[in-house]
Amino acid sequence: MSYVHKFAKNLSQLIKSQSENFCSSRVIARHYIKLFYKFEMNFQLRSFGLKKEEGLVALKSYLGDLAEFTILLIKSGQLYLRDGCIHLIAAWNRINIEMSD
Repeated sequence: MSYVHKFAKNLSQLIKSQSENFCSSRVIARHYIKLFYKFEMNFQLRSFGLKKEEGLVALKSYLGDLAEFTILLIKSGQLYLRDGCIHLIAAWNRINIEMSD
């Protein structure tokens, strides 16, 4: 497994295990949500390893977890979480544009 795939797997585990804890605090949530936006903007994880089945599975899993996290934030009812979600929506717009090329 490449470093990128391990990185994507670790991000997925972080989303699954820590989102509830990190999003319970307004200050921490602001930085936690931006973390995923910065990964998408700077590392473009989805563009690595798509030629191998193993890479595609790891990246699909990560994007699926990120999608669930985004929806959870939107539906949360907490204004600070929905406002923070704007960063993730910007990341999804970029993902959409790059995946459609």
